Amino acid sequence: MIRPDIRGLHPAKFYDTLLKRVKRENVTIHGQTKVTKVSRIKNSYVIDAPRGITVADNLIIATSGYTDAFEKWLRRRLIPVTGPITKTKTLPLELMSRPMPNKLLFGGTRKLSHYFRPYPNGTRILMGGSEDENSDDPT
Repeated sequence: MIRPDIRGLHPAKFYDTLLKRVKRENVTIHGQTKVTKVSRIKNSYVIDAPRGITVADNLIIATSGYTDAFEKWLRRRLIPVTGPITKTKTLPLELMSRPMPNKLLFGGTRKLSHYFRPYPNGTRILMGGSEDENSDDPT
């Protein structure tokens, strides 16, 4: 199955880039903070957390694939990958372009779901898989 509307994400690169960007903008960062509620009052966000209340003009929710149900809209869009992952040896670019000419993420649709995506630098293929616990397909 190929889904051109779905992309893979390198979490460490995304985190590093996001952190550098917000630090450059002199943003206050509250890391390792469990947010219990977010409310909108006029043009501000009111964020409740065990450490206290924070008011902000803008809000970034930076979480992982294992986030809880705090933000239901976001939680429905996160897919944690719980299975093993491996990669090929470095491959020539002409070989990489054969199975993945558009550098898309693709995978299987059976109960044992496998996925494949190009390595961030485009020289290897990452392969992973996990058992889909929500599937009714016995195969």
